[in-house]
Amino acid sequence: MKGTLYVVGAICELFGILVIASPDWFPHVVRFAEWLRPRVRAVENRVRRFLRLRPHVVTHQVAAAGEISLAGRLTSRTSISDAASHEQKVAYLLRRDAETQERLGVLERRADAVERDLPQRLAQLRGELEAHVAGEVGAAASTYRATRIVGAIALTLGLALTTAGSFA
Repeated sequence: MKGTLYVVGAICELFGILVIASPDWFPHVVRFAEWLRPRVRAVENRVRRFLRLRPHVVTHQVAAAGEISLAGRLTSRTSISDAASHEQKVAYLLRRDAETQERLGVLERRADAVERDLPQRLAQLRGELEAHVAGEVGAAASTYRATRIVGAIALTLGLALTTAGSFA
């Protein structure tokens, strides 16, 4: 009995030490922690229900987004016939000048809109990026926390078994 407690205790201690250090040493432990998290959460919720406490609730936020963009360009060349009178040619040139001025006005308004909206859009993107990074850092911290808690439990169990073997 004494030898069994020593061996099982030592194995639990080794497992605990490896699991505690694993997020820093082994890259695949992240997957194990993600696999372990819902199982630990289920056990935690069972204990909470047994103690008549509210279960731990996880809320996921989902948003749908989409964008469609079509672009194209058509180039054409128009001219007036050589047989047209000077008045028709001048009227044509004045009409073309008015069309060009209108197009330049549209381009100026679009450039102004871009200049006006760019700082707001950059601030929005900066906020989204900061939120994303904070979420990823929080997820990594919770992954490490869950893994290290399981390792600490295994280490404590191993120490308890080894201690029990000393007194047996």
